[in-house]
Amino acid sequence: MIYSMTAFARVEKIYSQASIQWELKSVNHRFLETQFRLPEALRDMETDLKALIRSGLSRGKLDCVLKLNTIEPGRIEINTAELEQVLRSIGRIRKASPHVAKPNALDILRWPGVISASSKPGKKLRKAIKSTFQATLEQLVEHRSREGEGLRSILLKKLDEVSTLVLEARGVMAGVGKARHAALLKKISALDLSVNPERLEQEVVMLVQRADIMEEMDRLEIQVNETCTALKGAGPHGRRLDFLMQELNREANTLGSKSVLPKTTQISVDLKVIIEQIREQVQNIE
Repeated sequence: MIYSMTAFARVEKIYSQASIQWELKSVNHRFLETQFRLPEALRDMETDLKALIRSGLSRGKLDCVLKLNTIEPGRIEINTAELEQVLRSIGRIRKASPHVAKPNALDILRWPGVISASSKPGKKLRKAIKSTFQATLEQLVEHRSREGEGLRSILLKKLDEVSTLVLEARGVMAGVGKARHAALLKKISALDLSVNPERLEQEVVMLVQRADIMEEMDRLEIQVNETCTALKGAGPHGRRLDFLMQELNREANTLGSKSVLPKTTQISVDLKVIIEQIREQVQNIE
């Protein structure tokens, strides 16, 4: 099955203790890269969540955003050790400078680290966050699958166009020997020269050999068949398809450089345009 690397998914669930919403967005990337936006209290969950991603995806850049609204009121907790350290520091300052005004309780509570507005989410909430993430990830994979199937249809049509152009080039090349022979005779006739028929035939053969693109067309057909086979096989497909596009482009370039006829030159240009269109689509495949 073909999977696109471009997709979006959003799932929101409301539990007794919180409203949980996950948003996942993926784009094409050479490797699998993940980025999370989580509350600090949930940073330790990243490892487990990344393991879930790796079980379902192999390539792509994935942005994961959690929006968490807890229904239960938060609890204020005091960091006793930090508070005692602040109070000792205040005592030393007061001893060195008795005229300094005493801080009130709110001033002390505002000191960073003295209080935390809420405790870490419990196991039940963490389990709900993880299960919601799993549901969102499944939705994302489904989206990537649907888009991937669309890409496969587009690519197969483009590959048919490549095959049609190769077949057209074969038809053109079938008469290239006669065409080169006639052109050479015309030039000789214009110069009013006498030419050895055997020598003339040798020159025609050499010209045809230099202009021969049958090997390139054979390889183009092989690469097209390989690409079709890859699209129908088990994934991941992206890197193999990248390689095949490089091979197709190389053969099209060689065909163009060896072409001696305007028609085959135009076919080479058309091939390169279509192959580039295929390559751009391949960049989105996992």
